[in-house]
Amino acid sequence: MLTTSGSAIHYETIGSGPPLLLLHPGLCDGSLWQSLGYVQALQCRFRLLIPDLRGHGQSYSPHDEAGYTADAMRDDIGAILDAEGLASAHCWGFSLGALLALRFAAAYPARLRSLVAGGAVGYLHDPGIGTRTAALLERSGFEAVAPPLSGDPAVLPLRPVILGQDEQAHIARYRAQARWTRPEGLEELSLPPLLLYVGGSDSFAGPVGELAAKLPSARLIIVPGLGHLQTWAHSESMIVQAIEFMEQEEAAGPTEGHFRER
Repeated sequence: MLTTSGSAIHYETIGSGPPLLLLHPGLCDGSLWQSLGYVQALQCRFRLLIPDLRGHGQSYSPHDEAGYTADAMRDDIGAILDAEGLASAHCWGFSLGALLALRFAAAYPARLRSLVAGGAVGYLHDPGIGTRTAALLERSGFEAVAPPLSGDPAVLPLRPVILGQDEQAHIARYRAQARWTRPEGLEELSLPPLLLYVGGSDSFAGPVGELAAKLPSARLIIVPGLGHLQTWAHSESMIVQAIEFMEQEEAAGPTEGHFRER
């Protein structure tokens, strides 16, 4: 647990090797990286830093929108690196985790050795996603957004975690996210090395593809047939490719200029 700007961020460390931050989707928590099989595959190659993002799990979960500014949630990532005495780390984020990681990369490119970002583009391409989700939670609670019992079995581990979250915290977060703007420098990123991926049936597939087209150095993978959370829940769809990508970047060492702040 670390405290930054009065905010307590819970995180765990597992494994050994080069440091790798794992940033979970919204409404989830860090424990799901273990439940979905990621930790088992990664811990023998990387030293994993696995936080509960602000508003999630055991971390600080304010009930006011002011607690979820884009800069505050972005800079929680840097605070974790600072707490571990790390100048930089690899990062893998999905959905909200990828959104924050992309914002962090745009602001502090020297602090990420590589970035695997799934199902997000650094901001809500449709701000209505935030306001509509907040309104849905107010009307119907987490049952309305949790994976149905009759759905894809791979996604079911997310259900109890989502149902156990703090409803008021997420209503505030979604409303705040609706006002987050496109981060400066996102579409000019040349560092860190970037692997973007998205499910072929994900509503974010178009925006992720558009971002990839603007970043010639980025690599894009489209996972056929999977929706948004399915792409994360089916860990086998990306683990091998993500490991190869990160290990190649680790072996290559820092690119010229990688450790020079903008």
